[in-house]
Amino acid sequence: MPPRSDRGDGQVLVSPRYLAGEGDMGTVLKPLIHLHEWNHTFDRSLASVVATSHDARLEVAMEPHKMDLDWWRVTCREAPSAPPRWEAFFSRYIPAELLGAFTQALAADRYTRPEEIVSEDAASPTTAWRPLLKAGWRVQEDPWSTVLTSPDGQANFGFNPYIEDEDGRPIELSQPWFANVTSTAREGEWFARFGSSVPARYLTFFAAGLADTAPVLRTRSQIPVSALSTATVRPARGGDLPRRFSAVEFAGAMFNPAHAQQGNPPRHR
Repeated sequence: MPPRSDRGDGQVLVSPRYLAGEGDMGTVLKPLIHLHEWNHTFDRSLASVVATSHDARLEVAMEPHKMDLDWWRVTCREAPSAPPRWEAFFSRYIPAELLGAFTQALAADRYTRPEEIVSEDAASPTTAWRPLLKAGWRVQEDPWSTVLTSPDGQANFGFNPYIEDEDGRPIELSQPWFANVTSTAREGEWFARFGSSVPARYLTFFAAGLADTAPVLRTRSQIPVSALSTATVRPARGGDLPRRFSAVEFAGAMFNPAHAQQGNPPRHR
């Protein structure tokens, strides 16, 4: 395996995005802290950051001291002191665009539909994976699970509500939804797990992100080595550079009364 530095640092566009590597993970927390002005704490000894919404019902945490599978945590509560209503966990190396779309949808909904964050019906399979079916992902079913696989065979999104115990009886799982990319190289592999009470719209947002064919921006050194032979990579031109904040971030900030101009994001020089 060649060292990462041998690949150079030129900016490129990569698709599909689920193979692009994590990218700039600071873009997950920065909009929450600087655009939506969520409270946040930083534990220097653990290198962990926890961002909390103003009503203390939502938390987005980067916790690298935990196992790689739980590098990121999203927690939703019905009240600040209540136990979690639902949680989702994301491993290290998940692309920033996939996790960011999930967290920014939550941040925007806190202004426009705060009760649906916790009270909307839990996801049904037909709703959650509709974007993937439209994108041509293949479906495989067995008595215990349904798994959709990307056309290139690299990514999965599935629903596995039960496992079988030693006597053949079903055991209900607390985190039945999952997504993953497996790889021979650790840096190209990532996992996501979603609790059974995660509202349908957020799983659908995540599935839509997986299905999105628009390329994402990376430097060559950020692309996992394992993806170089399977992903589509082309040089980025000036017009390809993304906005500082995504459309959903702007939409969410518009409803934030803490910002000047009725919540519009400040201008960045």
